[in-house]
Amino acid sequence: EPVIPPTPQRSPTPPPIRQPAKVQPPPPQDEAPIVAPKVKPVQPPRPQRQQADAQKADAFQIDLPPLVAMQARGAVFLSVTKALAADGGIPPDDDATLEKARSAAEKTLQALQKKLAGADFSSWPMQIAREVCGLGPLTELLEDEAVVEIFINGPTQILVRRAADTSSIGIPLTPVNAFFSSDEAVALVIRRVMFAAGLKFDAEHPIAEARMADGTRVNAVHHAAAVKGPIVTISR
Repeated sequence: EPVIPPTPQRSPTPPPIRQPAKVQPPPPQDEAPIVAPKVKPVQPPRPQRQQADAQKADAFQIDLPPLVAMQARGAVFLSVTKALAADGGIPPDDDATLEKARSAAEKTLQALQKKLAGADFSSWPMQIAREVCGLGPLTELLEDEAVVEIFINGPTQILVRRAADTSSIGIPLTPVNAFFSSDEAVALVIRRVMFAAGLKFDAEHPIAEARMADGTRVNAVHHAAAVKGPIVTISR
């Protein structure tokens, strides 16, 4: 019998190699635009308001002597004060001391006539003497029963409220045509008031509150602790 060769077996077909799926990048997203915060424009002051503020400030101003004359008056006040109270104390408020202060102020002012050009200083000797020996321009205001409040904003601005009674609601301030010689003059006058109440008032004790003999309240800030000069409030 013829020999029949065996049928060759086919080798198994290897499975196809799968290619890894391509990872598609995510579609680009539109970035949200950066929006700057809204800033309200700064509105310049209205001309009408500026004008009103200027008019209000002018309403509190009084005619003052030239600056050089005011500086000379302040120097005279210090000179007279040192002559009458060399130890730094408070000069007496009697008539004899008042006359000494007036005479000393008059002589010193006469020697400074060149610096007083443009100023009517005929009444200054007595005004300075009353600051040294009394309450200066506050004297007449405290004697006026219609004055219910007094405000001192530095030596050259004195404002008052006048009312028929002690209620000052709705009553505007009005300027007084008077002034102190200097910050030191205000300090001495208020120091006298505080001393009578048993309190100190100076650079080391710059804030004080007291009541006068008639019950009038006095609050004061010394010029050593105030940027724009002494501040005083007197209320009845």
